Order: sequence, then structure tokens, then C-alpha cells
Amino acid sequence: MADGMLWTFERIYVLLITLCFSYSNVITETAVENEELNFLVVGDWGGQPHYPYSSRIQRAVAKQLGKVADEVNSQFVISVGDNIYFRGVRNVEDVRFKETFEDVFTHDALQTPWYVIPGNHDHRGNISAQILYTHRKDTSGRWYMPDHNYTITVPIGNGAGNLTLIMLDTIVLCGNTGTHYEGEPPLGPADPKKADAMWQWIEETLKSANRSTYVVVAGHFPTYSIGYHGPTTCLRDRLHPLLHIYKVNAYLCGHDHNLQDLSVTDHNWTVNYFVIGFGALVNHDRHNAPHVPHNSSKFFWSDMQSLGGFGLIQVTLNSMNVTIMDSLGKDLHHVTIFPRVSRSFEEDPKEEIIRIPQDWPIM
Repeated sequence: MADGMLWTFERIYVLLITLCFSYSNVITETAVENEELNFLVVGDWGGQPHYPYSSRIQRAVAKQLGKVADEVNSQFVISVGDNIYFRGVRNVEDVRFKETFEDVFTHDALQTPWYVIPGNHDHRGNISAQILYTHRKDTSGRWYMPDHNYTITVPIGNGAGNLTLIMLDTIVLCGNTGTHYEGEPPLGPADPKKADAMWQWIEETLKSANRSTYVVVAGHFPTYSIGYHGPTTCLRDRLHPLLHIYKVNAYLCGHDHNLQDLSVTDHNWTVNYFVIGFGALVNHDRHNAPHVPHNSSKFFWSDMQSLGGFGLIQVTLNSMNVTIMDSLGKDLHHVTIFPRVSRSFEEDPKEEIIRIPQDWPIM
């Protein structure tokens, strides 16, 4: 990590628990003094595979992202995948890291940690190189993707509570998308044993976060979306039950190139499913509206005139406020999410986990 980044981490007490598939954990600590935790979410910002290696939408998003980061004193950025279009990177020295990331997100307020997870396009290249870039010395030191999956726990309210972020590689879970036609769904995990081990880790991690004030899970593929790609079957069937049983506040994703909020209640718990995938490309399609739970779609936006958008999340002990913004600085959508009720999941009967039928329920 570059020396210039040390000041960022000195003010944030962040517990970083990194999952390797050997299940050896790496733990790092740093400090947060603010009562309010502010951070940004952006997805599918991976530019283009030819000069200038960035898109007009991406540059507009980067400019406004920096302005907002400065205004709210953002502590970090979450990237929900498709970091490098369209076939990821070749190696850790690939110029795309510089041309598509370092030279685009240049605002001083964006020189904070970027917690990154991979998307389907990243997996078409050398995904190990994106992991290794975390440790490369001659960079801004912002990029943090220590493995396919990892957990971040950040104190809030001067340490009186905390936010747990669980970062997932949904391509390992569900497989990559096919290449026969645009929009082909994930084909199933390339390594089913690794995927099963990851599902087990997810449930164990959610159990261990039962005392967290808030829990947010991030992955590239959407669990629910009314957009072009629509719901991801593997996540709807297996992740949805876990998110509701273990009282997760929100799921952040990309993949569909627009901005969405879907609110789903199940097992007496509501999860907000946010699609924040308008970082470089746009898709207006919403033909999957009949394939999400009834009345769950609360917001959809894909206006080309404003050149993309992103999310701002502001967390206190009393509430987590999520604002969806466009690259012109307009607030498009706002939702307030309240803290979880802490409880011990060890006492819950296993059969409480509900498997969602494929046709349940539709709009």
C-alpha cells in the first residue's frame, strides 16, 4: 500500500476478515472516529477495451462521485463488479488498471479504500490478477480485493454499534454467464464443491454477525431485478432465504445497467435489493418485471441524459439512509433502513430456512 494512503486507514477502525478457499482468515484493524459512516457504491464502471479505456458515462459518474465523496466525507467506496470491460485483465501489470481505474477516479476524496468484488466480465480475464493488484506497491493503494470473498466490519456511533459488509463472488456461486447470446444467464458453478463450501461460509458468516447493528451483503449478480438480466435463479433460491432468516438489511449488486430498489418481505423481515450497475453502460430494458415478487419494485431508472449514477449510504446508530443519485448530482430515490434486532440465530430451528419456488410470487 502506498504511503499516501496510510492517513485514510488511520481514521477508520475496520475489521477485515478475508476468506480464502482454504478458510484461513486474515485480520486487519484500523479506526473510525465519526458518529456517521458515509460511503459510496458504484457498479459496472469498467470502461471500454480500447482507447481511452473509459466511457463517457464512466467519466461523468467518476466526476460526480468525487464531488459527493468530498461533500459527505466518504470513508470508502464499494465496487460491485465488472471493473474492467469486457474481458477483465491479463495480468497484474495490465494497463487497464491505470487507464480504467486509477486515471478515471482521480478526485482527492476518492483516494480512500475501494472494496472490490468481481463481475462476470472480470472472470473472463485473469481474476487472480485483480486479487494480486491489492498488494501491488506502485499504485494509489486504494484497490482492495484480497480474495473472492471477504468481510468488513466497521464501527459506527463512536464504536457503540457496527456495520458488517459481506462481499461475495457470485460467479463462483452461480457460474459465469454464457457467451452464445447477450443476456444468457449463469450456467452453474464451474466448481460445485467450491460453491458449496462458499454457501456454507456465507451462512456461518451471517450467523456470526448476529450482533451487528446492520448487515449488508454485496455481489455482482442481482438476486432480484426487473431489468434485462432479471433475477438470478441460484441467488433467488439459495441466497434469498439466508438474507431474510439472518436479517440482512440490504443486498447491493450490479450486472443490470441501471439503478433499482426492490423491497422484498419474507419470514417477517424486509430486505432492500439495490441494483447499482449504471457506472459505464446503460440498458433501459425492464421486461423481467413479471418475474420479481409482487409489488417489490420501488424504483427503476436508466435515463441516458444524465450519464449514469451511483449510491450513497449514510449510517448512524439510528438509521441507514440510502440515496440513489445521477451523475448530475440529482437525488433520484431515497430509502431509510432501520437497525436489526439483535438475536441469537443458534437457537433458531434449521427448518425455518424457506426455499422459494421458482414462480413465487409474480407481479
